Amino acid sequence: MPASLTRERMRLGDLQTSSRRTFVHIEDSAEDAYLMQGAFVECGADLTYQWISDGTSAMSFIDGITSDSGAVGITFLIDVNIPLVNGIDIVRHLRAHTFLRRAPIIMLSTSQQQFDQQLALMHGAVEYVVKPGHVDGWVALARHLDERYV
Repeated sequence: MPASLTRERMRLGDLQTSSRRTFVHIEDSAEDAYLMQGAFVECGADLTYQWISDGTSAMSFIDGITSDSGAVGITFLIDVNIPLVNGIDIVRHLRAHTFLRRAPIIMLSTSQQQFDQQLALMHGAVEYVVKPGHVDGWVALARHLDERYV
C-alpha cells in the first residue's frame, strides 16, 4: 500500500483551506481504496482523496465538520457493508447533519440486489454503484464520479 493512502482522518482545517475538491471514501477494503485512489490518479482527477476504513471513524469525521465552509466540495463514496457502523446508517447520519445533508452520497457495493439499491436511494444516496471487477472498471467509475459529482 503506498504511503499516500492513509487511514488518517483529515483535520477540519485541511478541508477549509483546501482549494481542491474532496472525495471521502468510506471503505473497509484497503485493496478497493487503493484501486479507487489509483483510478482517480489514472484519469487525472484534480481532487483530494480521503480514505476512512470503518464506520465509527466515519461518524467521527462527519461530526467533526462544524461549519458550512468545512462541508463545501465534499462528495462521499460509501461501502454498504462496512464494519462497526454500516453504510446505510452513515447515510442517515449525513442526511441529518446540518452542514452535510446536501452532500452527494454514492453507495458502492458488491451486491446487485434490487433491495439494497432501493434502500440506499431511499435513505438519501444519489447513486448506487456495483463495485467494478477489474482496473478498467475502477478508472471508468473514477471518470464518471469526477465528471458528475466531485
